[in-house]
Amino acid sequence: MNMIYCQGCGHKIHETAVACPSCGAPQKTKVVAVVKRNPTTLGQLLFSFEGRISRSRYWLEYCLPVNVMAGLLLLVDSSGSLTALLLLLFLYPTLAVTSKRCHDVNRSGWFMLILLIPILGIWPFIELGFIRGTRAENQYGIDPLGIH
Repeated sequence: MNMIYCQGCGHKIHETAVACPSCGAPQKTKVVAVVKRNPTTLGQLLFSFEGRISRSRYWLEYCLPVNVMAGLLLLVDSSGSLTALLLLLFLYPTLAVTSKRCHDVNRSGWFMLILLIPILGIWPFIELGFIRGTRAENQYGIDPLGIH
């Protein structure tokens, strides 16, 4: 988030501000359209702990494919060893994606630890999987839906 100074009173304001929130003076700034969605690549989705992702991206681009692969592997793998290997391989990406989902609801990635507590774990499951994230920019990044 870039800051500039108000042309009327000198207070710090955002570079896209049309008027100063302190004095109301109109600003000569360019309007910048932010169409950035974070994270943008599959690598960033799976391996970065920074940014935010929406519920739809969480379910459709991560949970659904991983669960389908695990289910198909369970059908083929009678001993369960390949399935266990798959689950180990997806441990880090699961933590990264779930952390970004925590960020979307304005919580630290540590919030996901509550999932390990019996009965109490249903609360973060519902919050992360079914409740819309923060509707504006928060400390973890811009709104992944871009709607304010």
